[in-house]
Amino acid sequence: MRIALPGPDNAPALPKGPFGIHQQVPMSFGSVAVDVVEKLGAVPFHGPRNTIAGDVPPGRIALRTTVSVSNLLDRSITYSPASFRLLVGAKKRPISLTQSTMPAGRLNAGSVIEGRLSFVVPERARSLWLEVRDPGRRSPVLIDLRRAGRTPTSAFDRFGHLHPGGTR
Repeated sequence: MRIALPGPDNAPALPKGPFGIHQQVPMSFGSVAVDVVEKLGAVPFHGPRNTIAGDVPPGRIALRTTVSVSNLLDRSITYSPASFRLLVGAKKRPISLTQSTMPAGRLNAGSVIEGRLSFVVPERARSLWLEVRDPGRRSPVLIDLRRAGRTPTSAFDRFGHLHPGGTR
């Protein structure tokens, strides 16, 4: 997903990582969270089609993530699935997005969108990270898909319409 902010936005430093699933990861516009990670096995050619485009070849699996994007700004943002990429293995080899249920578009102020992002990865891949490119940061944010994370209660205090501790 490529996210574009109207005008420059100086994002504060991220809380200390690493980040994991089931965690609201602070971004310059709000947050991104990986809510679900599913590994779907290969489907034989004579069987039913799986949920991503085409059959998954032998030795590979489909990895499907459910991701939510929250816009905590007082203005809308544009987004696209192109801002997400999967990194695999110790060398963090990039894997392209295979399918997305999150179409590119605009996300209104104070809104959340959820969608599935699917990738085809080697069956024996052990290290998996979702890379998120945040327009307010120089480096992409990495979310470790093999561990759960916790969000500090003060992570969203910079957004003026939220009360301290990140609640509305």
